Amino acid sequence: MDNSRIAELFEHTASLLEMKGETVFTVRAYQRAARTIQHLPQELDQMVVEERDLTQIPGIGKAISKKIKELVETGRLAYFEELKGQFPEGVMELMRIPGLGPKTIMRLWKELGITSVAELEQGIESGRVAALPRLGEKTAANMRRQLQMARARDQRVPIGRAMRVASNVERSCIRSRISSVRLRAFSQSSWMSMVFINGESAARRSGPSRSSPHRPRR
Repeated sequence: MDNSRIAELFEHTASLLEMKGETVFTVRAYQRAARTIQHLPQELDQMVVEERDLTQIPGIGKAISKKIKELVETGRLAYFEELKGQFPEGVMELMRIPGLGPKTIMRLWKELGITSVAELEQGIESGRVAALPRLGEKTAANMRRQLQMARARDQRVPIGRAMRVASNVERSCIRSRISSVRLRAFSQSSWMSMVFINGESAARRSGPSRSSPHRPRR
C-alpha cells in the first residue's frame, strides 16, 4: 500500500470521526498524519520492512504508527472498517467530492436522507438541497459543478497511478541499460505522466548516433 492510499485512508478516518462527534484533538491528529504522509519522500511500506521507528516522523504518534504497520502488513485497518460500518455505505462516495465536508454530509444524511452521489444529484435537481437552511442556491450550484468535475476526473488516469507506471518503465529501461531516462508529470490533472527516453540501448549501440525523445502514443 503506497503513501497516497494510506494518507487518503487517514483523511477519511478524520472525516468519519468528525461526523461521529469525536474530539477536535483526535480529528486533527489524523488530518496532520495524512498531510505528513502525503508529502513524505520515502514510502512507508519500505520503512516498515526496514523496521524503522515511524514515530520519528513529525505528526506520527504511537497509535497511528501501529495503524500504519497494520495497513502495510495486512492491507486493511480494522479501526477504519469498524468506524465506516457506523455510517451508510454511500457516505464514502460523498467524501470523495471536493468541497463537501463532514458537517455538510451529516446534514444531507440526517435532514434529507441523502447517502449517495446519485441521491445527492437528485436532491440538487429537485431543489431540496438548496432549500436547506444555510446552504441555498449558490452552495447547491457549487455541489453540481463539483460532481461534474469529479465525473470528468474519473475518466482520467490518476496522477499517482500514472507516476507509478512511469516509474516502472524507468526501472525497466535502467535494467535494459537505456542511456538516459527522464520522467515528467505535467500537473495534478494530467491525463498521463510522460516518459522521455533519450539515446539507444547500450547493448545495441555500435557507434555515435543522434536520437530524439520519443513520445508515447496516446
